Parts: sequence; structure tokens; C-alpha cells
Amino acid sequence: MRPHGGRLINRFVSSHEGADLLARAAELPRIALDERAAADAELIATGTLSPLSGFVRKAEYLSVIQDMRLPGGLVFSMLERKDELGVGGRITLARRTIARQFPQYHRDPREVRALIAERGWRRTVAFQTRNPVLKRQP
Repeated sequence: MRPHGGRLINRFVSSHEGADLLARAAELPRIALDERAAADAELIATGTLSPLSGFVRKAEYLSVIQDMRLPGGLVFSMLERKDELGVGGRITLARRTIARQFPQYHRDPREVRALIAERGWRRTVAFQTRNPVLKRQP
């Protein structure tokens, strides 16, 4: 099964590389991400939003809003939300950002593809909700 865009993105580094990356990042300026943006970062890093390898920049954002395509012509209609201040570009994730409420059922795209191949499935069906599942507000 080919990922959208032809290549499954993986911007999540191993624990050893992650520790080194976090140590180097400690010296850099920080941008605080809210829960939704942190979740988006993990979805990008694990390939769930392939072919994105980072938060979209202005040209990408405008292209998707106007044409429902990335600048290269690939159909893409799902975007992270637009805030007043936007920071875009490639990301690398050193640790998980989404708490696993049901870890026995959670699978990243690479793991799902491996399970499909392991089980010899020739057809699969996927369903994506219109809105992401968010923590319920009290």
C-alpha cells in the first residue's frame, strides 16, 4: 500500500538519537505548543499526515486553501489549524507528544502497514472522522 505522496514520512528519531537531540535543543529558543499542535507534530512525525514532513509554510497553506493541493500538485485538503502566528518547516520528534489512553490499540502508520502485510490482507478499509478526537471538556 503506497502512502499518499508515494513515501511514508518518518520524522521520529530513536530514543538514543532523541536524547542527543533533546540535549542540543535545550540551548535553542522554545516555542510552546498547545495540546492540539503537539498532537499535530506527532501525526506529522509518524507519517500519519504524509507527505508532510513538518508544519506547512505560508505558500503551502495558501495552496491547500485555494486549490486543495500542495504546491507540487498533490491533492491535500487536511491542514493544521491557522493561528495568528505560524511557524512552519520540517520537524523532528524526539519523544511522543500524545498520551496513550489505549496503548494496546495504538498503531503508527508504519506498524499498521506491517500488520496488514503480516496478515496477508489484500483489502483494507479506513475511516477518518471529520474532526479529530479531542479530550472532552468538563
